[in-house]
Amino acid sequence: MSPWLALLPGLCLGTPAPPLPYTGAFRALEAHALTRPDSLTDVTVGLEARAATVLSLVDLDLGWAWVDVGPARVHQATAGARLHPFALWLLHGPAWADLLASVYVRAAVGPRFGADVGGVWVLGAGFDWPLGEPDHGAGLWIGPRYRHMLPFGPVSGVEGATQATVGLALSYRLNGL
Repeated sequence: MSPWLALLPGLCLGTPAPPLPYTGAFRALEAHALTRPDSLTDVTVGLEARAATVLSLVDLDLGWAWVDVGPARVHQATAGARLHPFALWLLHGPAWADLLASVYVRAAVGPRFGADVGGVWVLGAGFDWPLGEPDHGAGLWIGPRYRHMLPFGPVSGVEGATQATVGLALSYRLNGL
């Protein structure tokens, strides 16, 4: 029997590749829920698609959020980037170094739709923590979020107010790009 035929069952059954170890590069889908600290009834919920390169040196996202500000309800779409100032700690190894490497600051901009149509700048910060072993190739991550939304353009009333929010995000990540 040919040695090439011995490979055929593995090719036909789609033998899974070994999991990619976590290097800071990932693709993720993230859901978040945020609220204003002074008013737990004003809620922001949203989804983001994220992609990052090795060491998370380039960490980009596209997102959508539903913002409930008092009597107003606003939708916003954003494109953003995260900067990880401690990214090189990912090379260190222990879990605390991974946590430090995941700390980020974020800037995003996009359109805002409500009673008025305008735009929004979003500035924020946070970090992510794996709920399992990150070297298994994929898994759930959780992390706190801080967002400061700055509307611009023809927005008025409560929709035009800047808003600081805090909350939590849950994401599913696949290692590598």
